[in-house]
Amino acid sequence: MTTTIPSPTTTTPESFRGRLVDCDAHLHPVPADFPLMLGASFAQRYRELESQRIGLDVIDQMVEQSKSIVLGPDNVWEVKGWASPAAGDARERLKALDLMGIDRQILFPIAFVAALLVSKMEGAAEAARIHNDYILEWSKEAKGRLRPVAMIPTLTVDAALEETRRTLDAGAYAVNIACGRPPGDLSPADPAWDPFWAMLAEADVPALLHIGGEAGFVPRPWGRIPSIDERPSQRGGEALGPYNLVTMHMGAQAFVSAMVLGGVFERHPSLRFGVIELGAQWVGPMADLMDQRVKVKLAGNAPLAESLPLKPSEYLARNVRVTPFFFEPVGTYIDRYGLEDVYVFSTDYPHPEGGRRPIQDSYESLKHLGDAVIEKYMVRNGELLLPPR
Repeated sequence: MTTTIPSPTTTTPESFRGRLVDCDAHLHPVPADFPLMLGASFAQRYRELESQRIGLDVIDQMVEQSKSIVLGPDNVWEVKGWASPAAGDARERLKALDLMGIDRQILFPIAFVAALLVSKMEGAAEAARIHNDYILEWSKEAKGRLRPVAMIPTLTVDAALEETRRTLDAGAYAVNIACGRPPGDLSPADPAWDPFWAMLAEADVPALLHIGGEAGFVPRPWGRIPSIDERPSQRGGEALGPYNLVTMHMGAQAFVSAMVLGGVFERHPSLRFGVIELGAQWVGPMADLMDQRVKVKLAGNAPLAESLPLKPSEYLARNVRVTPFFFEPVGTYIDRYGLEDVYVFSTDYPHPEGGRRPIQDSYESLKHLGDAVIEKYMVRNGELLLPPR
C-alpha cells in the first residue's frame, strides 16, 4: 500500500451537485404495502417483529406525518424514515435525489427486512423472491437512477444460483448476500461458489454485503451490556450503539479476507464487490495485515504471496468498495493506509444515521487530499458499484 500525497483543493461541496453516486439508500414501503413486498404470511411475521422493534403505532404516525410534508432544500436532509414522503414513493424519491444533488443510488430494503430475507427463517426464500419482484417493479420509472438490489439467500449454492439468474434476467442491478455465517456452510472462496461469482462477473453485476447480513457472526450475548442502549431509532433506522459500531464489520472482514486470500478476485478479475453500511475503519488495517501475512512461510509451505499475482491490498483497490459512515474520518484513513480507490460516498437515505450533512462532512475530511481524491470518493469510486447510465 502507498499513502496519498496531499494536493491543492479547488472544488467545493457544490461542485458535485447532480453527479453524486450514492452507494447506500433504502426503500420504506408503508405498512399497507408490506404484503405486496413480502407476501401475506411473511408480512404478518414482519409486522409482529417490527411492532416489537419500533412499534407499528410509531410507523403509522410517521406515515401520517409524511402526508403533510413537502420536501424542499431546507428539509430533505432533516425528514427521515417513514416521515419522509420519499421513503416509499418512487416519484418523491426522485425529487429527493434532485434536491440532494444525487445522480443515482443503490436501493436496499430496510436492513431488518434484509436480515430476515437472507435468514433461515421459514418462508424467507419465498419472501425474498416476492421482494425482488416488488422492488424491481417499484423502481422501473426511475430509468436507472434508483437501482434495486436483489436479496439472495445463500443457504445452498444451487438456490443462490437459481434466484440470482432469475433476478438478473429481470433487471437487478446488484445482489445482496449475508456474511454472518459461511455461505452454504462453505468458505466464499470454495470452488463450489465459483459459478456464482462467475455469473455475477459475466453479468457485470456487483455482490454486496450490508448491515443486517452480519447477524450471527457475533453471538448476541456479547453485546448485552447493561450500560449500553442499542435500540433502533424511532425514525426508522438501525440498532446502532458503541458495541455494535466496533464489531459490526467482523463478519464482512472475515468474508472479504476469505475471498481475497482464497483467490476469488484472481479467478474472477472483473467481479465487483461492495461492503455497505458496516463502517470503514477496519479496511486499512485488514489490508495491511493481509499484505504482511501472505509473505509468511509456515510449515515448509511457500508463502501465499507466491500464488497471488497481486497484493491483497491491490485486489481490494481493484475489486472492492466500502462505505464509511458520515462521521468517520475517511481522510485520516487514506493518510494512514492509502486505498483512496476503495472508499465511496453514501447517504443511507432515508435513515437518520446517514446524517444531515454527509456531503459537507465527507468533503471536510478529504479536502486536504486534493480535488482528485474528493472526486474519486464522491463520484468515480462509486461507479464500480453504480456505473453511469
